[in-house]
Amino acid sequence: MTEHLEEEYTEDYLHAYFGPDADYYLDRLTLLQKGKKLTFNLGAFFFGLLWMLYRKLYLPTLVYLGIVLLQGLALAYVAKQYAISKETISYVDRGLMVIWSVIAGFIGNYLYLRQAQAKVAAVEKMPLGPQEKADRLAQIGGITYVPHIFLLVFLLIGALMM
Repeated sequence: MTEHLEEEYTEDYLHAYFGPDADYYLDRLTLLQKGKKLTFNLGAFFFGLLWMLYRKLYLPTLVYLGIVLLQGLALAYVAKQYAISKETISYVDRGLMVIWSVIAGFIGNYLYLRQAQAKVAAVEKMPLGPQEKADRLAQIGGITYVPHIFLLVFLLIGALMM
């Protein structure tokens, strides 16, 4: 009996964590639990880093950003070292960005679902009542625009300084 109640609460907690798009992510979680690790997320495909920030995937955002920056440095080095035209490097860069977008599209749900499971498991261990746990998960989960606002302000300041 207790196990059934825990499962019921867990679904409620996941619903609280996911926020407005809970049904979509609960469906994807069901697929993940059935062994389908990769499902495609259009938001992650089209918006990559911005989608990750929106979903509070901060560590994956930093890793993704690091990879993209290293890629840019490597392309600049290769272009200079082997006298490759800017046009050719531009095509290669665009192709690599499409590849990274596809990768983000396919791993976005997986990363988000894994994070949700970890956060829910951590909150379930806290000495709080069911409603307090759901409230806590709604607070730490869901979506945010805060990093986007900081990014916009940073870009505006940069543009004004030019």
